[in-house]
Amino acid sequence: MNFLEDADFKHYFKMFVIGISIFGILCFLFLFVFRDNHGITLKKDTVEYGNPVRVVDLIETVAGNGYEITFDEIDVFKLGSQTITGKYTDGSIPKQMIEIHVVDTKKPVIKINKDIDQNMELKDVRKLKVDSYYSVSDNQTPDSKIKIRKYIKEEKYSYGDTVHLIIEAKDKSGNISKKSVPICINAKKEKKEIHEEKKDE
Repeated sequence: MNFLEDADFKHYFKMFVIGISIFGILCFLFLFVFRDNHGITLKKDTVEYGNPVRVVDLIETVAGNGYEITFDEIDVFKLGSQTITGKYTDGSIPKQMIEIHVVDTKKPVIKINKDIDQNMELKDVRKLKVDSYYSVSDNQTPDSKIKIRKYIKEEKYSYGDTVHLIIEAKDKSGNISKKSVPICINAKKEKKEIHEEKKDE
C-alpha cells in the first residue's frame, strides 16, 4: 500500500504543516512586537527657505530609549528635498534616514515709493512710464529674476480720469504679490493762441 494514500499519514502530515505554519507566524509576531524599534517621527517635514531650523526642532519622537542620535544639518538655502542621516552613538544600530523639504512660500515684497507724483500725462500712462513708482525684492529670487507685470486696471480712460496701476511680482517659486496705485491723469491742455502785434513800419 502506498503510504501517500494512507489516510492516517495524510492526517498527520496535514497537522504537521499546520503546526509549522502556526509556529512561523508566532515567531514573526514575536520578532515584530519585541524587536528594537529605532524609528524617527517628525512633527513636520517642511522648512521655509532661509529659516534657521535644526533637525532636532522637527523631531517629535525617537524610538529606542537610552540612545543618543546626531543628525546632519539642513541646508535651508537649498530648495527641494534633502535626505538627512541620523547616526546613533551605538554603532550597532543602523543609520536612520529622514527626508526634509525646503520650500519657499513667501511672496515678493512690492514697495511703493512715497515721494512719487501720482499725477501723470495721458501719454505716459498709456506707455506705462511707472518704473520709478515702485521697487520689488524677494527672500530667494534675485531682483533681476523676479517677473514683473504692470497694467492699468481700467480698460477705457482719458484726460482727467483717475485710474489704477496694478503691479504684479512673481518669484521663481511661483509666489505672486500684487499692489494697486491710483493715478490721476492730467486734464487736457488747451492750446493758447499767440497773437503777435503788428509793428508799424
